[in-house]
Amino acid sequence: MTEGRRKRRQSLKAAYGSLYSDVSCLLRAADPIGLIAMGAPDDEYDPEVSTILPRLREANAAADVQRIVHPAELRQPHYPRCDKPCLRH
Repeated sequence: MTEGRRKRRQSLKAAYGSLYSDVSCLLRAADPIGLIAMGAPDDEYDPEVSTILPRLREANAAADVQRIVHPAELRQPHYPRCDKPCLRH
């Protein structure tokens, strides 16, 4: 992890408290593209958490959360497209 990424992660953890850990845990549990199952480290989805958290204030309904979560996963070019129904549009 780069120093800049580490500082951003610490800043988000301070700003969002336990919500950061909760969202990270949910993404690990869902493992939408199977990285954790392949042995990836527990913080593998943290770049997505950093994208999702600042936008959650826009959400007024579950559909809004889905809209926010799904594109965050797709913006990471090194990840294949997610085909899990829970995260698809």
